[in-house]
This record gives sequence, C-alpha cells and structure tokens, in this order.
Amino acid sequence: MFSLFNPPFDSERNKIVLPMFDYLAKQTLHEVNKVRTYYQENITTVKTSDRLVKLLVEMQSWMNFEPETLVKVIRNNTARLCNAYNITSPISQGKITNQGEMYNRNNPELFISVEYPFDVKKCVTYYHDVKPLRIVSHDFTDFSYNIANGNYLSPESGICIFTLDLALLGLQYQQWYHKERYVESRKYHHPTTYFVVKYLLTGLVSTHMDNVLFNRFLNRLTGNPCAPSKPNPGILLVDYGARYDDIYDTLIDKFRRQPTVWTQRLNSLPSLEYGTYFRSISYPDVAATRNIKWAMVLSKLKIVEMLLLTDVFDGNESFNNFERETIARELRVLRNDRSLVVFLPQKVLDRIERVYDIVNKQNA
Repeated sequence: MFSLFNPPFDSERNKIVLPMFDYLAKQTLHEVNKVRTYYQENITTVKTSDRLVKLLVEMQSWMNFEPETLVKVIRNNTARLCNAYNITSPISQGKITNQGEMYNRNNPELFISVEYPFDVKKCVTYYHDVKPLRIVSHDFTDFSYNIANGNYLSPESGICIFTLDLALLGLQYQQWYHKERYVESRKYHHPTTYFVVKYLLTGLVSTHMDNVLFNRFLNRLTGNPCAPSKPNPGILLVDYGARYDDIYDTLIDKFRRQPTVWTQRLNSLPSLEYGTYFRSISYPDVAATRNIKWAMVLSKLKIVEMLLLTDVFDGNESFNNFERETIARELRVLRNDRSLVVFLPQKVLDRIERVYDIVNKQNA
C-alpha cells in the first residue's frame, strides 16, 4: 500500500507531452517568483503563537552548534519535537488541528515529519533556496498566489497537509539567525516571525500552486467549478487558470483515446518545480508504521480518486484486484476511525466515501 501512495520516480519517457504545459509552467513560476521577491523585500510577520514560530524559538538554544552537529542533534530530537508540536511521524501519530493557522481558520491542518537526504555544506551555501516546509495537499483552485499567512481568503476549504523536515528547517534558520537576523545599520534584530514569512511561507508558494494545478485538473475531470482568483495587494499577477483548463480538456481527451498506465498519467500532469506531478508527490523513504500510514493515505486521497476515475478510460486495468482491495482496506480504516472523523471536513469525508464506492464498484 505504501509503495502505491509513494511510488519511486518512474521515467518520463512515456508521458503524454503537451508543449503548452512547459510554457505555462514557466510563466506561472515567474509569477510565483514575483510573490517570493515581494515578501522577501518587504517586512511582514506572522503571529508569535503559530506552531512554526514556537518550534523555531525552541531551536534557538542550538544555534551555536556547527551545522553538521545541528543536523544530528535535531534528527536525534525529532521524536520529542514531533510529540511536542503535534507532528505526525513513524513514531508519533499526531492529529489534525481543527482550526488552521497557516491558511485560515476554516482549513484544518496536518503536519507530517519527513527526512530528506541533503548535503549540509551545500544547504549552508544556498540556504536561501532550501524548502523544509512543503504543502502536499489542499483544496484551493484559485490563481491568487497568496501566501499561507493565516489570512488566505477563499470560499474553498478542506484539510491542508504539510511535510516538514525539522533538521533542514533548523539548518536554514541557523544560517538566517547568524547572517541576516541582526541589521548592523539599524542596530536591530529581526524577529523570528519575519524569517517564517521570508523563507518558509514564500517557499511554500510553488508547491501550493502545484496543488492548485492538480485540483483544477480534478475539477475538469469531475465537472466541478473552480474558485475565482482575487488580486494580491501590492503585486500585479497574471491568472493562467483558464489556459490550464483548456489544456486539461485536451489531456483528458488523450487519456480517453490513448491507453495509459497510472504512472504515465501522473507524469503527464505539470509541476512548477519538479517538471511532472509524479515527481512532486513523492516523500523521502520512511517507515510505513501505523502512526503515519493514515496520514499518508489521507494526503494521497485525491490522487487515488483521479487515478481511479481516469482508469475507467482504460477499462479499469491499471490497478489489479490486490491493489484495489488494498486501497479499499486502507479507506475502511479511515472510515471507521471515529477520532479521526471528528476533525475531518465534510468535503474530505465525502471524498473518502466516493473513492471507497469507486473501488468497491470496480471490484464487483
């Protein structure tokens, strides 16, 4: 089951190539970089009560360690930090936060601890560009490019699932702490809340938009409307949503007429940073324990729904009976977990039932 939800990267040779995707992805990434530049050049902050701020403040006692030592210390303290800050990991179950801090109060949140393999020296040199925090699932479809600063205005809501590499976060924070925090000309120390906006929240925008692109594709597939975009104050940005929708119609038509395997379909969807959506959804290797498996399944739920819906085009042959039964079994765990259901939005509960019904119907 875990390999199904977190597959190893497959070759892009068999993907359906639509050249316009490359053009639009480059243009969209240009808009994302405009957002990052704006917030990095203008001082804005978040609430001091937010989880990320509290986590970073606790890490301040380790700021004078050598970078390699810092990474080892945080790796050794990951279990404790995950328990303290409600982060799901192989040894910490965590839970969904009913009222969100990142986007807005109407979007419950789930944080998953991951450990990326990275070169410490390179990350020290290029600490501006590392991204320890990523968004792997949300339900927004607008092209507003807003950052997750607690004031994201949208009529859409759903669970927001993030991955966080604590050691990479600590390493990036350490470099900012020593190199940028103190402003000599003003004899002033920037607050940690400024770091959160400048690097963590701006670094989220590209993976946020990857999820927007996928959500719009799923809406074209199911016939659901997308939310209108709202202007971002202070930045003139271009909305490419309608152009993506037109190309998605072409891609769906190709899926209908051309037999494809499920990895090929994921490879054919665009990603701003990773080239294809297949590459953007993978986690680092992690022990698939009971503590984390439910979170992994929940984070990939929309992907499974998309794959099952498009599998109908190929006569339901991409997934074998064993894989379908495995999906159904994992979804039954989600359906029967009353402690989990309490915190899930109705939209997510409906999606679980919808995917479960599709799997059972196709198994019949």
